[in-house]
Amino acid sequence: WKHSIVHACEGGDNGQLDAVRNDQLLNFYWQATKIEKVGVVELIRDGQRFFKLRPNDRPVRLILYAQQMSAPAVGKDHREYSSQLSGGRLSMIFETKPFPEIVKIVEDAETYSLNRGDAGEERIGADSTSRSWWKPVTRNL
Repeated sequence: WKHSIVHACEGGDNGQLDAVRNDQLLNFYWQATKIEKVGVVELIRDGQRFFKLRPNDRPVRLILYAQQMSAPAVGKDHREYSSQLSGGRLSMIFETKPFPEIVKIVEDAETYSLNRGDAGEERIGADSTSRSWWKPVTRNL
């Protein structure tokens, strides 16, 4: 997990870089697992390595920025990652159009939070009333 992106970035193969981008850097579930296993700093390093090779990749830049802003909270508790992203860290208010990759990450983060980290289907029914989830709707309190 710690060096999963390094080899693809060092090789510089466009096919491998595309796979890393889509299947790892812009995949919420992969990100959450990496943070749980090796920490948020390693996740940020992966994004920085990739971004050096593709500096014009705006979705990767947005997720990297969100990860950097979330690092203090996520470094203390990896379970904070989903609420950090769904609570506004991935805002695209300055973008002319939303990036589908970012929209998907936010949706996955919200589903993950609602399911308390279970990547399966949403929990609906009697059990759902006993669960609460605080979700910030703006960047400021």
